[in-house]
Amino acid sequence: MLCYFDNDFVNLSHIEEIRSVRPLDRLKHNLSSSNFKFVHSTEYTEPGLYVIEVSKHVPHWCGKSTVPSSINILQEIPDHVIKAVKARLLRIVIVSIIEGDNYVSKNYNGFLSLHTDVINLDLPVNSVLIISGNLNADKQYIDWCATHKFRPIIEFIGGIEWDGKESHPPSTTVKIIDHCLPFNSLNRAHRNHRTEHLYFLAENKLSGLVSGGAWFATHPINPPIYQTVDYNHYKTVLNKNYPKTVDVQDLVNQVPNLINNLEIYERSQLTVVTESHFDQTGGLFITEKTFRPLLVGHPFMILGQKGILEKLTSWGFQTEFDGLDQSYDDVIDNSERFLHFHRSLKNWYYKSLEEKRLMIQKWESTIQHNFNHYNIINFKKSMFDCAIESSNIYFKECS
Repeated sequence: MLCYFDNDFVNLSHIEEIRSVRPLDRLKHNLSSSNFKFVHSTEYTEPGLYVIEVSKHVPHWCGKSTVPSSINILQEIPDHVIKAVKARLLRIVIVSIIEGDNYVSKNYNGFLSLHTDVINLDLPVNSVLIISGNLNADKQYIDWCATHKFRPIIEFIGGIEWDGKESHPPSTTVKIIDHCLPFNSLNRAHRNHRTEHLYFLAENKLSGLVSGGAWFATHPINPPIYQTVDYNHYKTVLNKNYPKTVDVQDLVNQVPNLINNLEIYERSQLTVVTESHFDQTGGLFITEKTFRPLLVGHPFMILGQKGILEKLTSWGFQTEFDGLDQSYDDVIDNSERFLHFHRSLKNWYYKSLEEKRLMIQKWESTIQHNFNHYNIINFKKSMFDCAIESSNIYFKECS
């Protein structure tokens, strides 16, 4: 499959927020995991893809919004490209996997903006393919079209950016030492659900290897959403017990998503992942936080959006750990899922040392399977292979 670039820079390099995502050679490196041939030309003699990569939240790039620097990315595409797309020689591929937020919110409708732009530009149906970090964007778009009685005219596929592959994963699974702490919970960036999680740990005296609360110095402590708690008591407990740091000390010079801190996993029996997103109903965004226990070889629970475990299972990972209640993954209501998750964690915490030891022994084959599977799966190749397969079908139907 040909991949066209206008010149020696990334496409739409006149836009700072696109030019700064990554240099062209790095973008080509990512694309080269699949069968692409790169062409620098504005003449299109054979069908191919015009790839544009963005790294901002939806309101920044798919329509004018309250964000000052927002753009309609389709309206920024050069006329010669639009002409080739109409002639069915090019297909526009927008890679938007660094952020995985929903396209529709209370204040913004990215589906409507993109859909309208495709119509106004008179682009062929499915000539725009969006590889989205929101792994459920395809279903959400189809449902949105059905609700408004529109014909779907844009194709979405899911993609993963933060897979942990560049963090120098270990060559073997970590060895959990005996008589270690029941869990680790690393909470680096500000998120409301992480603050409530930290409160639950402190209020219920669940001791583990915990990082979190560093953002209290720069962010207000908002009232809890998922728990019924007196606000003053909530703040008092949080300020009394945090911040805590057990992993990355220097967030400026140490990039958290590139550091594995193997000692933390050796000194804890279970990883409690708090994902970047929790309550974007219907969306699904998975980062390196979820992949880290897979890549180091550790059992895990994930406080995140509904269906994360189901998605991992569809990719071939095993997420059931006998004796650990993972059914929270099926709970739609955010508050219920939050409480269900923490009931499961608390139940694990209060099991006897011997019970935990026996459970971990039973989990060894699952942990090893996940470790091995992580090392053979290639998320970037999968998503770009999918884009090529989809585009081959598109151009075949156009001929």
